[in-house]
Amino acid sequence: MADDPAIRMLQAVNYHADYVTPGWAKTMKRLIRIGHHIFYSRYSEG
Repeated sequence: MADDPAIRMLQAVNYHADYVTPGWAKTMKRLIRIGHHIFYSRYSEG
């Protein structure tokens, strides 16, 4: 169930289209790519 794309997308706090590279993207954990969108979460602290 953890590999379910819908579940992973719901964990996202940010996303962007694949034709841009925002500066914040390298500071976040990449979760999944769906079509032309890439979804991210924050890295766990601890």
